[in-house]
Amino acid sequence: MLHASYKKKSGIYKRYYKRADDFSGDQERNIHREDEIVSTIIGPLDFFEPASAYRFWSNLLKNAGNSDFLLPESGLKSIGIKFWPFKVVEPDAHVTFEWDDGQQRILIIEFKWDTKLSGGQQLHDQWRKYLEKNDRDKALHLFIAREISSGIEARNEEDIWGNRLLLISWLQVRTTLELLKTEESGLGRWAEYADNFLHRVGINPFKGFEHIATDCIQQGDIPSFLFWRQSKN
Repeated sequence: MLHASYKKKSGIYKRYYKRADDFSGDQERNIHREDEIVSTIIGPLDFFEPASAYRFWSNLLKNAGNSDFLLPESGLKSIGIKFWPFKVVEPDAHVTFEWDDGQQRILIIEFKWDTKLSGGQQLHDQWRKYLEKNDRDKALHLFIAREISSGIEARNEEDIWGNRLLLISWLQVRTTLELLKTEESGLGRWAEYADNFLHRVGINPFKGFEHIATDCIQQGDIPSFLFWRQSKN
């Protein structure tokens, strides 16, 4: 998918512009867009050597304002990622980092694209019911979405995480990819293709108003004084 999108050999990415309820056909409505995007963008990390995958996750956490969570890369033994693991509840991903001395760090991740959280307690349930109590001290909970307002609402409703819930936009993911794609490595090539894919599905920074024609209103058309009528209520 990343290669076909990069080479403009497929237009399948266009369906990710629309919300799930914008499709009239049952077949399109039943497509799991979030799962496809997660698999397309994040799935390849499952095949990278630990040192390469570590660079993505460490840079993403740094970009999200938490650069101290992961231990140093030296001594890193393995990184395991499980997609849609189920244990009472089902987060979208569970990432485990393990070092030679036995220390671990855990990320549990909920991804959203064009849907809201499933009920007001989805994130709370993942933290309470999916993670064991003795795992919470070595874990972060990531909520990655196009816009993070529902994550803010969940935290404001009841903050059970302290500083262990990170709210990350897909634009921040793309910023991380843009940093890595300069590398001359397999990780760099993946980052370039994944960054291109997110660009095609509309994850782009605000560019300001430079594209608006400057001659649509001539300065001479604007009077030196402007008046308006006060409304009568």
